Amino acid sequence: MHLEELPMIIFTTVGQMSVGAFWMLGIIHLLGYARKMSASTIDRLTNAALYACGPLLILGFGAASFHLSYPLNALNSMRHAGSSWLTNEILFGVAYGTLGLIFSLCQWFGWLSRSARQVLAGLTALAGLGLVCAMVGVYFFPGTITTWSTWFRWVLFFGSALVTGPLAVAITIALSWRAQTRNAANYRYNQENPLAVHWDSSLSEDLGRLREAWQEARFPGVWKWFKGWIASRFITKDGVNDELTALTLSATKLSCRISAFAGIVLLIAYPIHAMQMTSGDVAQRHVADKVLAMPWLYVRWVLLALGVVLISVFMHMLMRKVKRPTQKMLAVVTVAFLLIFGSELLGRGLHYEGLW
Repeated sequence: MHLEELPMIIFTTVGQMSVGAFWMLGIIHLLGYARKMSASTIDRLTNAALYACGPLLILGFGAASFHLSYPLNALNSMRHAGSSWLTNEILFGVAYGTLGLIFSLCQWFGWLSRSARQVLAGLTALAGLGLVCAMVGVYFFPGTITTWSTWFRWVLFFGSALVTGPLAVAITIALSWRAQTRNAANYRYNQENPLAVHWDSSLSEDLGRLREAWQEARFPGVWKWFKGWIASRFITKDGVNDELTALTLSATKLSCRISAFAGIVLLIAYPIHAMQMTSGDVAQRHVADKVLAMPWLYVRWVLLALGVVLISVFMHMLMRKVKRPTQKMLAVVTVAFLLIFGSELLGRGLHYEGLW
């Protein structure tokens, strides 16, 4: 495979996973509202996953920068908004990352009204949609590489977002639920401890304790404060209730079903696309013969199929019998995610074999 395209392999795969994860969080919010669950319960379940969406996109853009021969000339790619799909990709990526950051901060700290935050979330989701469409457009619309200018490019990129993103969310909400089953008192420090973080502390008080930590203990104190602050954002004094447990189970089921459906669509689309390529033009036939002869293609299919089986069959069997998330469920989802994510990286590498 074209290992020189590794930066773009990482960027496109991870960026699409970030968008798919954000969409999944929106679906979970809609699910909670449809079941008339409290807003606090929905937020407790989904806020933790917001910590993953932004860093994933930053990781992708960071990887993509290594693809540039002359990074200082990268700003020139911003000169053709609307007419260049590469420019559109960058603009939508920046818009998605910026809006997502603003929404996350507002969500974590309770800034703005809930209606305003929902508008921000909707704009972020639309920016994510524009980003994935622009990623497709970079390869689909030029037309000079006929192996890329097919319907399969749309299935491949949107399928990747929907097969990896929901699984990433399923892992995060399972971890968040397990963390919230612990006694909230474990995260309440002694009142006399100057580094303590309490459930009713405001941001200004937190920052005051950070200054004290920096003055008194330097780095160790700052790290202790940071861990306590993060705990106070995730773990509430309310503990785990039946509503949170029910939403966690429902969200995990829905995430697995969406991911499994997207995986099945990819598994069906691949052989159809391969058959069309073998009877296409000279370039398509050349690439089809080359890719079909590569063992990586079949490893990709096997990994994807195993991941789909895990989340569609084993997760269905496990979740049919339990009333709350279990360690076994978390292990199955994690293994399935690793299999599918590895499959997507291989698939993206095979995508660049079409550059002929």
